[in-house]
Amino acid sequence: MTPFRLNAVRLRQLLGQDFRQMLRDPRAKPLLFLAPIFQLLIFGYAVTTDVRNIATFVVDRDRSADSRQLVDALTASGYFRVTGAGERPSELTDALDHGDALVGVEIPHDFAADIAAGRQASVQLLVDGTRANTATVALGYATRIVARFGLARGAEVAARRVAVAPPRRRITAPMSA
Repeated sequence: MTPFRLNAVRLRQLLGQDFRQMLRDPRAKPLLFLAPIFQLLIFGYAVTTDVRNIATFVVDRDRSADSRQLVDALTASGYFRVTGAGERPSELTDALDHGDALVGVEIPHDFAADIAAGRQASVQLLVDGTRANTATVALGYATRIVARFGLARGAEVAARRVAVAPPRRRITAPMSA
């Protein structure tokens, strides 16, 4: 028994034969030419990987101005819409489990204190993976927004520290000839 090999000449003959047969059928001509054009136009406008107004559940345990600014940054992007808020992480997991939210954001107690001290502040992002493509895109958006927020706040804290720190004195030694 010989393994299957693709014969280019035979394939071209089969395709030519099928194409001629379709052109003989008057009902097949519109399908052959118009259907791909119609699909190209419809899918060109309808199919997109961009997601908007993602249902988001927020657990803000810090309740500080910084945590509110982070939530505002998420919603101002247009990608996220806060559909619920809670006090405990269990409420967040319930919202994800029941399909009330696609993304969950948990901000810990010491979020603003970590930012003010110049330490790395953490935020937990949870996504419902039942719609894998949408969840991946949403997680990417959220990660980028949180990272941009962290960079901006870190730069503000660093600038404030530099402005408060006294200037260093330069000690110069007399030069000998």
